[in-house]
Amino acid sequence: MRERAAAGAPAAVIGFADGLARHGEAVALIGADGTRLSFAALAAAADALPLPPEPTLAMLAIRPDIASITTYLALLRRRHPVILVDDANSLIGRTVRDLYRPWQPGQDWPQPGSGPPCHPDLALLLATSGSTGSPRLVRLSHAAIAANAASIADYMAIRADDRAITSLPLHYSYGLSVLHSHLAAGAATILTAASLSDPAFWTLFETAGATKLAGVPHSFALMERIGLRDRALPALRTLSQAGGRLPPALVTAYADWAAARGVQFFVMYGQTEACARMAFVPPALAAAHPDCIGQAIPGGSISLRDADGGDAGDGPGEIIYRGPNIMMGYADGPADLAVPAGLGELATGDLAERTPAGLLRIIGRRARMTKLFGLRISHDALERLLEADGLNTVATGLANGEEERLGVLVEGPLPADLAARLAARHGVPATAFVLAGTAELPRLASGKPDPVAARRQLIDDAADAAAAASAAALADRSVAGVFAAAFPGITIGPGDSFASLGGDSLGHINIALALEDVIGALPPDWHLRPMAELAALASRPAQRGWLRRIGSDIPLRALAISAIVAMHTGIGNRAEIIGGLGGGALALMVLLGYNLGRFQLGRLLAGDGGGMVRDFLLRVLLPCYGLIVAHGLATGGLDPAALLLVAAWQGRAGTLLEPLWFIEVATQVMLLLALAFAVPAVRRLAGRAPVALGWALVGAALLLQLAGGLLHDSAQTLHRTLDANLPWVALGWLAAMAPPRWQRLALVALGMGLALADWGAASSRLWWAAATLGCLVAVPQLPVPRPAAGLLALIARASFMIYLSHGVVIHVLEVRLGLHQPIISLAAGLLAGVAAAQALDWLIARGRTLQSDAEPMPI
Repeated sequence: MRERAAAGAPAAVIGFADGLARHGEAVALIGADGTRLSFAALAAAADALPLPPEPTLAMLAIRPDIASITTYLALLRRRHPVILVDDANSLIGRTVRDLYRPWQPGQDWPQPGSGPPCHPDLALLLATSGSTGSPRLVRLSHAAIAANAASIADYMAIRADDRAITSLPLHYSYGLSVLHSHLAAGAATILTAASLSDPAFWTLFETAGATKLAGVPHSFALMERIGLRDRALPALRTLSQAGGRLPPALVTAYADWAAARGVQFFVMYGQTEACARMAFVPPALAAAHPDCIGQAIPGGSISLRDADGGDAGDGPGEIIYRGPNIMMGYADGPADLAVPAGLGELATGDLAERTPAGLLRIIGRRARMTKLFGLRISHDALERLLEADGLNTVATGLANGEEERLGVLVEGPLPADLAARLAARHGVPATAFVLAGTAELPRLASGKPDPVAARRQLIDDAADAAAAASAAALADRSVAGVFAAAFPGITIGPGDSFASLGGDSLGHINIALALEDVIGALPPDWHLRPMAELAALASRPAQRGWLRRIGSDIPLRALAISAIVAMHTGIGNRAEIIGGLGGGALALMVLLGYNLGRFQLGRLLAGDGGGMVRDFLLRVLLPCYGLIVAHGLATGGLDPAALLLVAAWQGRAGTLLEPLWFIEVATQVMLLLALAFAVPAVRRLAGRAPVALGWALVGAALLLQLAGGLLHDSAQTLHRTLDANLPWVALGWLAAMAPPRWQRLALVALGMGLALADWGAASSRLWWAAATLGCLVAVPQLPVPRPAAGLLALIARASFMIYLSHGVVIHVLEVRLGLHQPIISLAAGLLAGVAAAQALDWLIARGRTLQSDAEPMPI
């Protein structure tokens, strides 16, 4: 039996929020911590929540947790119209609060009649994606929400034993419709704020048994980045996409992937004005029609209208949608909240044609508009907005592979803070905008600005525009700006983290210091936290004393590489230096494992070991091969063993290529990890018991070292082979897994015992092992004088390039020039490596930017 509407409620259609209890003890919500709440308990909790007695306009910053959703449902059940926002203190949240004066949960109840009058059918208000100044709100009725939820549950065949997961924000109409449709069908929703790129998301996905996954184009870009199609997801039944155009090649790829695994893949089309969904492509047709948005959802109909307002037949024409799920209308101010529904149809602004198969294909927009992260931004409105700021501009849409971007050409100098202002105004990353300045806007013969010519100019200036955007954001001291500068040419979303974007052990050094300047002391797991969460920390005043706390791996790396260069200049072998400086390479091996565990575990869990190796090839192996080839040309012959990265097994020494043994071992380690994590059982163990897997890796490495000692003479190869160094990498990996305290002590003791067995008590390697492992597990952050922190970070980030180039520098100074000054050689070796690293960073950033802007096409 359906529940009755709350006492005094208007005679609105009974929807999913009113009928929760009819699903009884079936699970409705599953929290990230495993908490489960039945539909009956959810209804009781919603009804027990204290709310104002009279229907009152409310605003809720909705989160993917049980408490927030209970509050939302309580408001719906008791007929309090609710404005959903992501953050009450965001630009949109503050603007809505100032304009509408809504009540917010946790505040004192308002006086009856003090809020703006609302129509009794009004249930929900969402900011339209076209908002540029004061947000225009979409007014949705109880009946429209219920109709769309039921329609989605119908065509997607949502069953009571299905479990969706919150892969999209709940203040976004698409993400909210996932929750609505599953509550309507008596199915469960798994709640998490983790990003798709966060290993915690997929751990919860598998342990909670998620059967349905929804995404927008940016979500699918993340899925490709983490290798979703290589993962085994046995519980997954349905994969769905909406929120913008997905490239046809990717639609085909996912349709084929889904069909091979018995998964239903839905490509859908919708707008907030229709409670999220209006059309879908039946899964059986997706692969054959990857460029289509499909057919109308059950209960709705779609026609095409020509420019004169007549029926366009099969088109082309504007999509006109009719159905019970269309909005009541827009709200531009409080007076609009009481207006009854006045729309019989929804003119979408999208131009489409109907294919012979009866499916709709979008071919353009009636109005100039670009969709960023599911948000539609009007070019005309944006130009008017910037005109009010005294800027003469042309806005134009660009496409960046799977991502859409908005280009703005400014007449005159480009304001340094424009990217940050646009990002804050629209709630998207600064990298979503391509900006450039020009002496004079290109114009048509009519004198009007020429958007096509402006688009060409923006494409030509894209690399400089990306650099300007990053610099502007950094000058504005924003978290988004730091990320934009660290990942040029990559579109970054609020849910992205340093790890999810493919950040590595070198890139984290600069971004960590830059973030600390913005938000103060960083949490230990900052590299896993979404950018939006780090931005929330920026409200705290950053403490900028004489000392700054930096990750202990940074000074360890800087000191280790400096010790290696010093050893090769002869400084480190002098008797007056107790024990010498030998052991820097050992410390770097431990740090290699530590940073692989910190920054690459997520990619490995996702089966993206190939991507890890590819990035290492770009940053380290290509320069390494450049050195090998140059050496071969200078000496009259290439060394095949060096080219195959196996020269260390032959015990070679005495050439400029001798130090490359470290690169050889690092490469072999990464290949081994990629192969190991290609095994699903290894990925499952790493996700569920990372410390246990860490000890297993240490044990396997020790066994391999023992076997290697039986097969070859480690002394002859100078402990420079994979078997001799893998235990150090494994110990570093285990240190990154944060084992319990007693295991940390055992880890340090094991490292010291291993150094003692290999080199004896007199070797400085014993103390390098103790200091490196001890700092990593016991003192993860060290206080360092602020000027020294910058210098250490510079050297640490350049460590690989210093390692590659210092031998050449010392050879030139001492052999070619006859300058035997170890201090000068040390300084020159470090400076040359730093310069080479800076040049390589510039080349990689330039390449990313150019790649991201290659072959753009109009939206």
